[in-house]
Amino acid sequence: MNKRSLFLSLLLLAALVASSCAVYPVGPPVATVPPPPPPAVVIQEPESLFLIPTWGVYFVPGISVDILSYNGLWYYHVRGTWYWSRSYLGPWVYLSLQRVPSVLRRLPPDYRSRYGREPYQVPFTHWRKRWNEPPPPTSYKEPGFLYKLPGAGAYAYPGVSDEIFFMKDRWYSRYKGVWYWSWSYNGPWAYIDVDRVPGKLRDVPRYRYDDKDRDKDKDKERFERVPWGKKKGKEKGKDQDEDDDDYRFPRY
Repeated sequence: MNKRSLFLSLLLLAALVASSCAVYPVGPPVATVPPPPPPAVVIQEPESLFLIPTWGVYFVPGISVDILSYNGLWYYHVRGTWYWSRSYLGPWVYLSLQRVPSVLRRLPPDYRSRYGREPYQVPFTHWRKRWNEPPPPTSYKEPGFLYKLPGAGAYAYPGVSDEIFFMKDRWYSRYKGVWYWSWSYNGPWAYIDVDRVPGKLRDVPRYRYDDKDRDKDKDKERFERVPWGKKKGKEKGKDQDEDDDDYRFPRY
């Protein structure tokens, strides 16, 4: 091969390589359209919020749009678009679907009718100050027994108007619809995010365990009385089997 043929071969190879790296436009550039601003919504401070217990989400009742609170932030869902804010009054900032908490995207469409009832009602003034308004300290005596809650793996302190529960090695109090925890049934109590409360305990319906007018025979059928403090039983901090009828609670 003479020099001329070699030069033409190299030139052809260079042209082929350059053509393989070329970028050919397939159409005009797509313009990015910013999302429309959210429709203006003006609401007064709500008297109450309602809790969706399994998801740990609160919603504002009595309005035609979805305004939700989750993990300390507020979310506004309208016309398939999500916005967020630090206040239920806004201002609202666009939020792409990928950044919306998955728990909000999975809410049942009938959550308002399902959870917009008294058992899930939380006074807004207390909810807003929930970190600084725990249940007041008490001086309850050591109970002789606890009520075993069917299917929950939890137990209720009897004979008091407060909702106080024991589960595993901790005590929980549902005070004005907000959850707190402690190492003792007398407190002191500390606020706990609802999504950190054991799931079966979150779904326990409200019930007056001190109701003196209820039918005691029906009460015996509904709740099993489990002795407290008779024997130490299993070690503190370990899970008890919710079907273990011989479980005896440790003393504190």
